Amino acid sequence: MESKQLYLFGAQNEPEKKSLRYKVVLPLDALILLTAVLIIFLVFAFSLGIERGKNIAMRSSDTNNESTLLAEQNLTADQKPIQQAFIRPQAESSKNKEKNDEEETKLYHIQVASFCKEVTAEKEAENLKDKGYQVLVLTKGKYAVVYVGGFKNENQAKETLQVLKKTYSDCILRRL
Repeated sequence: MESKQLYLFGAQNEPEKKSLRYKVVLPLDALILLTAVLIIFLVFAFSLGIERGKNIAMRSSDTNNESTLLAEQNLTADQKPIQQAFIRPQAESSKNKEKNDEEETKLYHIQVASFCKEVTAEKEAENLKDKGYQVLVLTKGKYAVVYVGGFKNENQAKETLQVLKKTYSDCILRRL
């Protein structure tokens, strides 16, 4: 009778087969702690990646600015300058003075289109020049933006905007 009840206590008559798998048993508190450490590590690695990306972007914008300045100095009379737009942080007091000066000198322009390739923007600018418009092409980020005008009066700009909306439905009025 004793041999019949041994299975209740984990005893077996047959010899155990060795498993090729290893059993890893982690207590619940160790598993929670391991998960918390892993999450903290991933957040730290992500924040380092963000900072590195910001530094790379700042370095590339500085080199783009220097290269456009060098390129503008080496232009011949036949070539057209394409200006690069950058936003630089400034002191608040100087911002107010510059805003007043800029508002007096800002002209009205109509943003006609923006293109990923500068070549396409230049072709569109040539088409608009052939129609008799004063055209300006600026690069902003990775896009080349085509502007028409340089109007001192807002009413003149709005009249031209209505004419251009027939061809370019998404064009908008801006002060540059």
